[in-house]
Formats: sequence, C-alpha cells, structure tokens
Amino acid sequence: MKRITRLVFVLSFIASTFFFSGCNSVVKTFTARAGADYKVNVLPPPGLIYSHVKAPLTTVFNNTPNEADMKMAHKKTSYFSVPTVSINFAWGNAAIQRIAQEAGIEQVTYADYEFWNIFTVFKAFRVNVYGYGPEQKNQYK
Repeated sequence: MKRITRLVFVLSFIASTFFFSGCNSVVKTFTARAGADYKVNVLPPPGLIYSHVKAPLTTVFNNTPNEADMKMAHKKTSYFSVPTVSINFAWGNAAIQRIAQEAGIEQVTYADYEFWNIFTVFKAFRVNVYGYGPEQKNQYK
C-alpha cells in the first residue's frame, strides 16, 4: 500500500510540475488560427495557470553599458482571449521605437521584456527600453 501511495505522489508531483509551469522551448514561428504565419523574436513560454517571465530582448551585449544615468521607459500591451469561442482583444502598444520617442530616448542601448499569463485568458507583455536622451547622447559611443 505504501508503494502505491508513493507512486501516486510522484506521478501527481510530475503532473503538477507540467501543469503549473510553462514550456521552455524556443519557437521562432507559429501559425495563427487564420492560417497566417507570424515571425516573432520573442515567444514566452506559456503556463496553463500562471507564468511570469523576464528576459532580454537584446541578445548582443558586447558594448552595452550598465550605467545608472541611463533613461528607462516602458509600455505594456495586454491581451484578453477566450480560446474556446475565438474571442480576442488586445490593447496597448509596446513598440520599442514608440517607447523611445515618447520618453525622449534618442539612443537605445538595450531592451528587455516581462510577460504575464493568467489562465491563458489574460496576458500582458511589457517592454522596458534603456538608453540616452539628447543631453546624454555623446557620453556613449
């Protein structure tokens, strides 16, 4: 009886690990319901119940400064979808160029993102942009 209980516990643990966490595979393209292929640089791992991912959008860090006097700005795009009835809403614009222009950042040095997913129904994607404004532009070359 103890052996069966232990087996049930181990199988439950393994199943809950997959159920509560996202899949860490990297996907470059995916197909939407309408059949169109979208190329994306970022496709965060989905979680069935909840996931929160923070990762860089910039992948080359050779000459990236790490200074406290850089400007930082962010915007968020939010999504609401009900997959069973094909209801999808999105609002917000997290384009790097738009974020930089609105914050007065003329030289973007790097960017990162945060992604939240709750029950695969609500998703939020926040882009953080770091760089220098016109008064700081000549400090970094």
